[in-house]
This record gives sequence, structure tokens and C-alpha cells, in this order.
Amino acid sequence: MSVSRLLKKAISTTADRRNRLSHNVASIVCAASGTGLLACPSLFQQPVNRAAARKTVLQLRLARLAIAFLLAASLAVAGGPKIFFSKSFPGAVPAYFSVAIGQGGQCEYKESPDEDSPVRFQLAPEETAAIFSLADRLDRFARPLEARAHVANMGVKTLRYEDGAVKNEVKFNYSPDPNAGELWDWFERVSESEQLYAELDRAIRHDRLGVNDALLRIETARDRKRLTAAGQFLPLLDRVAKDEAFIHMARERAAALAERFRAQGLGSRP
Repeated sequence: MSVSRLLKKAISTTADRRNRLSHNVASIVCAASGTGLLACPSLFQQPVNRAAARKTVLQLRLARLAIAFLLAASLAVAGGPKIFFSKSFPGAVPAYFSVAIGQGGQCEYKESPDEDSPVRFQLAPEETAAIFSLADRLDRFARPLEARAHVANMGVKTLRYEDGAVKNEVKFNYSPDPNAGELWDWFERVSESEQLYAELDRAIRHDRLGVNDALLRIETARDRKRLTAAGQFLPLLDRVAKDEAFIHMARERAAALAERFRAQGLGSRP
């Protein structure tokens, strides 16, 4: 074999080895990041730096450990007592809704039992405390709440209290207990607030002329003390207040509402 052929073969072999090594490093890095091999195509195009690759792998492993720790910590925080409420009333708007609240005020709102993407938001501490206080007065739903006398259909309501091994659930159509009525009203207010949020969000994106009317309904709900987690509206209110594409009246109303909600510090969305 000629010298030139030997030289070409050596160069080819070296290139193959370098490519295989690059592929292996990329596999390790991508596996460590949990993204899969195809998520890191740039690694195949760069010369191999073994020290840098080892450093990257170590950083990704530390990052994954940190993420695992944070998830465990968040689950621990989200642990503890939880309250669940649902109402099913065909013909009503919405015909079904449910609210799940953690002791820290974390909320999930659904308008379908099998909804995959619930609305998540944060109640203010005083709102959360009021709801859990009412649950305590109702013996954490360990006793019946239904009225003995026959009452017209007002929808099937379910209350559930969960705390570790404790799981109490009660269903009722109407309850003469004033605490049950007050708790029921809290969840109705939560549902009304989420509908108002969705209405404003939809108007901002698809009906700019309807934004002022949506803001007026939020303002009315606030004045009637029907609004919960008011702080969740702030990003939408700020967007309207700063965007000259909306009419001046809507911008002024949005700015005024945002100022009031910030002063109150009531709830938020992630």
C-alpha cells in the first residue's frame, strides 16, 4: 500500500474516532439534561473538548439534583390540608365547576371534571384563611349538610377535606347551615372571578372595543365584594393601561383597578 493511501486511511480513522467520541459525549450530555439525543444537535458540529464536556455533564447532573430537590420541596409545601368543591347543575353557566385549594392558597379551577389543563392561581392569605375556617366550623365535612326538608334542585355540590389519611366528603343540594351557605358562596365567587378573568383575556386578544365593558364588570364585581384573587388580574390590567391601541376610557379604568388591587395585595397567578 502506498504512503499516500496509508496517510488517507489514518486521517479517515482519526476522523471516525473523533465523530464517535463526539456522538458519545453528546449522548451523555443530552441524557443528563433529560432532553434526548436529538435535542442537542449543536454538539455534533463542535470539536470535542473533553474537559469542557465533563464539566457540562457535572453541571447538568447538579442541575437535575437541584430541580429534584425543588420539586420535592414544592410537594412538601403543597402537602397538608386541601379542600375540594364542585357543583354540577345542568343548564347553569357553567354547568360544572370545581375548585381545589391548598392550605397555602394554591388553587386549581376547572369547568369540566376531566379537564387536563386547570386554571391555576393564588388566593390571598385572608381569603384562604376564611375558607379553611369555615371548613373547621363544618367539622371538616365529617357530618351531613343536606337539609331534611325537600328543596328545589339547586345543583349537586360536593365538599371534600383531605389531610394525609383523613378524607371526608359530603354532598348536598341545599344546607340550612349558614357556614355551609357561606362556604358555598366563596366558591361561587371564585368561579365568577375566573369567568371574568377569561372574559377580559378574550376581549384583549379578540375584541378591543369590548375591553372597557369587561373591565366595568370586574369593577362592579369588586364593588359588590364578589371578586377573589384580585391580584391575578394585574398583568392583564397593566397590559391594557400601557397599550395605546385600547380606548382611553379602558386604559384609565385598567390603571385605576390595578392601583387598587396592588394596594390590597390580593392573590395572583403563576
